[in-house]
Amino acid sequence: MFQIKTYLSVIICLTGLLLSCKNESKPTGADQTGEAKTSNANADVSTIDVLDHDFKITPEGSRFFFKGFFIDKLIEGAITVNDGLLHIQNGIITKGTLTLDMNTVEMVANRDPAIEEYMRGEKSFDSKKYPTGRFTIEECSKVINDQHATHLLKGKIELHGKEKPFSMRARIDYKPGNVTITTEPLIIKGSEVGIKFAEPSQENIYFSISLDGRIL
Repeated sequence: MFQIKTYLSVIICLTGLLLSCKNESKPTGADQTGEAKTSNANADVSTIDVLDHDFKITPEGSRFFFKGFFIDKLIEGAITVNDGLLHIQNGIITKGTLTLDMNTVEMVANRDPAIEEYMRGEKSFDSKKYPTGRFTIEECSKVINDQHATHLLKGKIELHGKEKPFSMRARIDYKPGNVTITTEPLIIKGSEVGIKFAEPSQENIYFSISLDGRIL
């Protein structure tokens, strides 16, 4: 009789233990995802050197500038960067793709509708046939002991359906949540990107870019 009671006690204890283990709360996938999101949201973004984030380019603060002779007149113009995404990790741009809206070609100052129409026309940037351009950052490295630039950018520019490699010195400034990038001018011959000039000695076009990006 004593043995039966002992066996029953053991069985009851084991049953209770199994039920306890079965009902013990476990973290679900949703909970784990939520914790990860919270961790990312609280990631340190105080300086550019600790970043590992995407940045969305804001069109209202981003322009692709150019300077050259159009209709035998020195023109300074700009093209809107209407879409773009950068990724910055440990102070370096690891990738960047920007879309240029060629229909926005305009003069920076003293705007002349006739000249702007010419620059958007088929004898110049031909925005009807080539409505978009591309600016792609493929490499980025830090510059040391330079008063004007902080980084060196390499990649390719696509205009008029033609790609042209570039190497540009740039200044990258960061404050929490926002990055600004300005480059020094890059000289490209018009013929290299499909733009023909009546006077070959005046076919150099100076390109630069100014970007404003916000952290995602």
